[in-house]
Amino acid sequence: MKFNNITKDNIKLYAASIYNNPGCSSLLEFEEDYLRVKYIKALINKYISNKQINVRILINHIICLSNVFPGEGVSTILYTEMEEGTWGVISVLLFYTSLLPLSSESNKTINGKIISFSLDTISSADQNFLEYLRGL
Repeated sequence: MKFNNITKDNIKLYAASIYNNPGCSSLLEFEEDYLRVKYIKALINKYISNKQINVRILINHIICLSNVFPGEGVSTILYTEMEEGTWGVISVLLFYTSLLPLSSESNKTINGKIISFSLDTISSADQNFLEYLRGL
C-alpha cells in the first residue's frame, strides 16, 4: 500500500503496513509495540519542559521501534505523531541512533507538508543535546 500523505488519521495503517515482527500473533502485540511511540513522546516532552531526561530509556525505546518498523518507518512515525516543535530533538535522537534518513529520496509528505529529514531542523539548543549524547 502506498501512502502519498501520512497524517495522524492514517499513521497506524501506515505502521501496520510496514510492521515486521515475525513472532507477532495478534493485534495486541502490534499495539504494544506501537505504544512505545507514546512513551517516546512523553519522554521528549519532559525533556523539552524541564531539560531532564533518562536518555538510555529513550534511546532503548527508539531502537526497539526500529526493530519492528524498519527503514524510514521509525522517523516517519515519530515525525507524524509528534508536534513540530519537537522535531529537532527527534532529529538529534534519530541521527545519534543512525536512523535519520538523509537521502533526498526520503522526503515524505506528513500532515500535508513535505518533510525533508535532515539535521536542518536542529536548533542551537538541540545542538547542545547532540553534544551531550556524543559524550555518552
